[in-house]
Amino acid sequence: MLKYLFIDFDGVITDTEKEVYRLMREWILEHTGHALTLEEYAIAAGAWHVELVNYFQREYQIDLDEMGFTRFCHTLEERALSHLPLMPGVARWLEDAASLGIRCAIVSSNRAQTIHSRLDFLGLRDYFAFILTADDATALKPDPDLYLQALQRAEITPKEALVIEDSMNGVRAAAAAGLRALAVPCSVTIGHAFDDAWWKLDSLEEVSLSEVLERFAREK
Repeated sequence: MLKYLFIDFDGVITDTEKEVYRLMREWILEHTGHALTLEEYAIAAGAWHVELVNYFQREYQIDLDEMGFTRFCHTLEERALSHLPLMPGVARWLEDAASLGIRCAIVSSNRAQTIHSRLDFLGLRDYFAFILTADDATALKPDPDLYLQALQRAEITPKEALVIEDSMNGVRAAAAAGLRALAVPCSVTIGHAFDDAWWKLDSLEEVSLSEVLERFAREK
């Protein structure tokens, strides 16, 4: 029986990844001369973007200024991300979950301050029983730590929760925790295969939560 939805934030609740990619590409081009590709950005999608620091050193022997890059990432919220609209279908799914008695939680690799401020702006905080972020993690996605913590916090088994993710890192983290993941790609990850996902949708508008519940119950 499905008791919880564990929902990623960036790319699932709002399409932050597209705007982050644009701004990050501009910053990296200015500081290194390298034009970041979508494929390279996907290395960090669903994880903390400092992952790119190691990538640039390994692949290009470019020493990306880690402290400067981190400071830049921390400015993204106030520069562009707070006011992005909800992704299609999100509002309906949250309302349906509440009416069906399914609890929801945010499980994100972003910082707590960023997630809480966006939820407040969007008026969504009351929909979530708890929120886990990078501030709670010992390791970020694709490591399963955050999802293992979510299971412990919710006091449920992996068979009683469904993860909603937009990135390969997030889906892999869910799978490593023994959870089924519904992949709903954002504009940055739309071309990814998501082989580890339980189901892949183009949008949460594509099906209702009730339809997902029926399939979830059938495929125990």
